[in-house]
Amino acid sequence: FEPLMPAFLVMLAKHQGQRAGLLRAKLRFGKASSFEDSVALLNSLEALFGTWPVRFDEILAGQLINGEGVGLSMRIGSWFRELFSTYTGPSFDFVRKRLTVLVAEHFDGRLSISNRTLMFGPDNTESLQWFSASEAARLLGVAPDILANLVINQKVTGRIHQEGNSRFVAIHRTIVDELARDRAGYLSATEARQNLGVSKIFFERFIQAGGLHRYKQGERPILVAGEFLLSEVDSVIAVLGGRVRTKPRVSQLIGIQDISAKHGISNCKIISILQDILHGTICPTAHVKTLPGLAGLQFDKADIEQRVRDNDPDTPFSV
Repeated sequence: FEPLMPAFLVMLAKHQGQRAGLLRAKLRFGKASSFEDSVALLNSLEALFGTWPVRFDEILAGQLINGEGVGLSMRIGSWFRELFSTYTGPSFDFVRKRLTVLVAEHFDGRLSISNRTLMFGPDNTESLQWFSASEAARLLGVAPDILANLVINQKVTGRIHQEGNSRFVAIHRTIVDELARDRAGYLSATEARQNLGVSKIFFERFIQAGGLHRYKQGERPILVAGEFLLSEVDSVIAVLGGRVRTKPRVSQLIGIQDISAKHGISNCKIISILQDILHGTICPTAHVKTLPGLAGLQFDKADIEQRVRDNDPDTPFSV
């Protein structure tokens, strides 16, 4: 028997009963209470705890979702503080566990650090399903004002609560995860070049040859700054790496980045050769796999030189 259980049940039943209009505002329950007040209190308990935890979940979820105000106590009342301070024994864990689950899933308002720690412990980010705009922005690595304005302008799904002259913006975890996946799916020019393992000059020539598509702002998802799709970068590395064709005799090997002016190849011819490599007309003959991306691809220099001659024939003139 838990000695504090009757006091807890009376406290919670009075609070919820008065919010639901089942009990009069200034009800005092004790030995001298009337039969009618006792029955009304039991009806309030039945409405809250009957068919546990179905009714409790329905009532609390409704208050968390539809209640007015940004703070938790404004949605469900301040009784939860007593649950975590006065009624701390294991006998009350059944209520505490259900409450934390419901708050984590449905509460989209402002939850102070102290209440979060009280209800979910110090590592509480993983427990919550709703984040403020500043929290979501920190998880995404973007400016809070930018993210809040996107929600206000209905470009990002979220909820907006008016608190005086200020607005409180909340974003669900699924939206935050979706935005994070979009951002992770794109690479900046520097990141794409590093994945390919090539120099800046070669990278620009590779783009010019059609090796990768550079996505403009209107082509990218919201909050994505990267210009290149990670999947496309990985794909071109896999495709070219899978075209290695070994030869019994190779006069001289030349790395893909050595197809340059240093070896007497003009820029326009380099672009043409890179297009031939992308189309599979020229295949690598070796692959140094210890080098990242495309850096390890090597070609038969004779194939490159032959392709240069084919693309720029020496046409004789006669009189």
